Amino acid sequence: MAAYPSAVSSRLSVLIYGSNQLSKIVSFRKNINIPRPAERLAFFLLLTTKQAALYKPTFEPFCPLLHYLFMQSSLKKPLVVLGLILLFFVGKHFYLAPKFSDGENVPTFSANLPDGTSFELTSLKGKYVLLQFWGSWCGPCRRENPELVQLYQDLHAQNFEIVSIGLEKNSQSWQKAITNDGLIWPYHILQQGGFDSPIATLYAVKQIPTLYLLGPDQRVILTNPTPIEVKNYIQNRSL
Repeated sequence: MAAYPSAVSSRLSVLIYGSNQLSKIVSFRKNINIPRPAERLAFFLLLTTKQAALYKPTFEPFCPLLHYLFMQSSLKKPLVVLGLILLFFVGKHFYLAPKFSDGENVPTFSANLPDGTSFELTSLKGKYVLLQFWGSWCGPCRRENPELVQLYQDLHAQNFEIVSIGLEKNSQSWQKAITNDGLIWPYHILQQGGFDSPIATLYAVKQIPTLYLLGPDQRVILTNPTPIEVKNYIQNRSL
């Protein structure tokens, strides 16, 4: 069962419902002891990831309201279903969100490049690095690739590199996509386990494309940036 002891939750509850409505909900819950399926589902969806746990104080106040609506026979079905659908998509958003935020260090890794040479992420310290998790089978990734090619051509002389990590099942499809899309940078890494591969697991990647712009100290500068956001950031720093 969920608990609501935090001062943050209490203040947010008052702001959302008003003190009078909140006292009615609290009294209602104390006087009637029944299962709270909406609340349990909400916390199952919201507290399964690190990111969701950080937002627990924000979402806690909504659970008593779901319970209150669940007990109103005239509103029961449409409002509770709507609430659960909303919570599902909120939970999904946090579940799929990138693991690392701006300012955080990312873990290093080593892998082999297509020509067989060994690569370590730390070898690119001192440069701006765009980490790209992608796949030959990913439509949005392929549509973005021409923009990344242009970005690389524009910024490579300004200490900028791209490291592309392909989450694949078929190495031939991966190599063909690199050639067809004209991905001219040298740092291409194949991860044939898909989302369960070592580097994808290390970065908790759950959807692609996922991108991180790393600074010269290999801290995250931008999370899932667009190519124009990367270009603007680096060019503004070099002025």
